[in-house]
Amino acid sequence: MAKKIEKKEEDMFVGIQDPSELRKNILLGMKEAILFLKKYENLKEITKDKDEAFVKLLTIMKQLNAAVARLKSFFPRSKIHALGMPAPPKKADVKKEKPKVEEEDLHHASREMHKLESDLNKIEAKLAGL
Repeated sequence: MAKKIEKKEEDMFVGIQDPSELRKNILLGMKEAILFLKKYENLKEITKDKDEAFVKLLTIMKQLNAAVARLKSFFPRSKIHALGMPAPPKKADVKKEKPKVEEEDLHHASREMHKLESDLNKIEAKLAGL
């Protein structure tokens, strides 16, 4: 006759040597990760600012080029180019426009920074308690 062999699942415990040191190391790792994320958010903000400044620079350059073209139209034509000076090369119009940065993205980045700072403060409080 077949007997059922029943195996009882027993809880298995693992002894951790110096659990407070292990917890401290884990919290320090979390702190470093949060600091890294905070630096990354700052880098994203700087990149957005740079892109916005570049778009502004392009618009200002377009305005300056239009003003220079208007100013050149007031000067008389001369034959300097025929005397040996090469004619300036003509450039093809290349239009690159960056998408506008939405305020929602800025608010999201701000919320993310506040969340990271609060997480960092909690971890530092736990570390101080150890």
